Amino acid sequence: MAESAPILSYIDERYGNRRFSPPVDSDAAAIHDEWLQYVESSASLPIMMTSLGKRMGGLPDGLAKFTGPEVTKTLDYIGAGVGDGHYLMGEQLMLADIQMCYILAIAESAGLLKEHPDVAAYLDRLRARPAFIAATEIGGPLMPARR
Repeated sequence: MAESAPILSYIDERYGNRRFSPPVDSDAAAIHDEWLQYVESSASLPIMMTSLGKRMGGLPDGLAKFTGPEVTKTLDYIGAGVGDGHYLMGEQLMLADIQMCYILAIAESAGLLKEHPDVAAYLDRLRARPAFIAATEIGGPLMPARR
């Protein structure tokens, strides 16, 4: 396996008793699967392009005209998805939240969360979880320090 969403699903199914996934036959499962796939299918492109552009001296004008509004739309969508809850699916952490963490760390490192305090607060909640803290103590930070 090479893709993160199927890897997360496999680990949760095989070793986690699906505690990070909604019940299979529920409407919540379909919404959760959409979020799980959204991270790499829709959210990543504008965030990654903008992040890379900032590290390489900027994006060509045409590309910047695309990524700017797309980043805003993406982060607004994530903020609306979290809403008043702690996580994307409410009060319980799910695989989609775990999947979302890395792209939001990239967005933060590129300065993209400054105008999205709700999304920054969501990322902070993810980072404050004991399992996240333990994982970063073992594996290091999601985003290495910029040089």
